[in-house]
Order: sequence, then structure tokens, then C-alpha cells
Amino acid sequence: MIAVQVTIWISPSSLSTFLPAFEEVVRNALAEPECAFLNVYQNDEDPGKFFFIEHWNKDRAWFENVQLKKKYYEPYLQVTKPLWVKDRVVEYYEISPIGHSVQSA
Repeated sequence: MIAVQVTIWISPSSLSTFLPAFEEVVRNALAEPECAFLNVYQNDEDPGKFFFIEHWNKDRAWFENVQLKKKYYEPYLQVTKPLWVKDRVVEYYEISPIGHSVQSA
């Protein structure tokens, strides 16, 4: 399993253009059978800053060579990449053998 953590920055004035494209790509990613988890967070103090975490039931090579080549990423990037005010930050993590998901009651 691979965890992918992404941070992107959009000008708050561009949110009305960004959000529909972003919502579409998130919806499509969540529908993938290999997607175990995907949460998106928007910063309260900087509404143009988004942070999202994805867990995939595959490895990084699969994610980069198969998942990221899905056709629904093309229109998303065409619309949103020009709106980025900074380069996005993408980080990959492997699940640690000492860590596991815990749900509180």
C-alpha cells in the first residue's frame, strides 16, 4: 500500500474555476477499486491551500505508471495547473510496520 500526500495552492479568486475540476478528479479517483482512502482538506486561514491524502492498494510504481495516466487527470490538469500559485508538493509514504489505522469510538 502507498500513501500519497499532496499540497496545492490556488489563488482564492480562482476557486470557482478550480473546485469543479478538482471535485471531478477526486470523484473519479475514489471510484477506482485500488483507492482505499482519499481525504481532501482546505486550510481555514488560506482557502486556496488544499492538502489531500490518498491510500492506494498498490505500490508507487503502479501509482505513477498506471493510476496517474488515467484519462480523467488530463482535463483536471489543463484547468487547474494554470491556477497554481506555487508548485504542488507530492510526497510518497509506505505504511510503516509499526503503524496501523485506528478508529476511535
